Amino acid sequence: MEAPNAPPGRPKALAPLGGNGEQRRSGGIIQARSRRPRRSGAHSVRRALRWLDRALAWFVAALVVGLVTIVASQLVDRHFIDIPIQAPDQYARIGLVWLTFLGFALAVRGNVAVRVDIIDHFLPAAARRWVGIASDAMLLTMLCVLVVKGWTVFEVGAGQIILGTPFTAGLPNAALVVGCALMIFYVALRLVARWRGHEPEPLEQPDC
Repeated sequence: MEAPNAPPGRPKALAPLGGNGEQRRSGGIIQARSRRPRRSGAHSVRRALRWLDRALAWFVAALVVGLVTIVASQLVDRHFIDIPIQAPDQYARIGLVWLTFLGFALAVRGNVAVRVDIIDHFLPAAARRWVGIASDAMLLTMLCVLVVKGWTVFEVGAGQIILGTPFTAGLPNAALVVGCALMIFYVALRLVARWRGHEPEPLEQPDC
């Protein structure tokens, strides 16, 4: 609208903008500039979750590459040249234990863990939601027990050296604690999402 008693030749004044807009004068012309929306806490949580998923996926991929390399080195050592690696089978066992628990944590995150879902096909959507909540609650309880008991196993193995390696038995035992802790985090997020009536956010696959 035109300002009252405005002298001729002056530009028309714009009414103040509401909401997220603000006015800026440039060369006698008032321009509107939108403010950037503030990032919420949920956005930060989703971003941190994506970074955790990517880091875990790449670590699992590195474990797979490491296991293949160790197994291939044993073949080369037996039939071609000597490789100065003591007890490669022990390194393979350690890597396999870590791969098992971290891989299962990724399966829980992607909601692709093996489960019996025959009864789900005969239940309505509301009943399936409550079955999922109950199963997640029981899984969360079991994982908490495994973390507590696994920490005791880790402390016992921390004083036992694995022959042929500089590591102790606490290293493979730590995979149980770390893997179950990650699963507790993922199951808790899935439980909260289902309690609010939403589906968990799908796992983002890393670009290879």
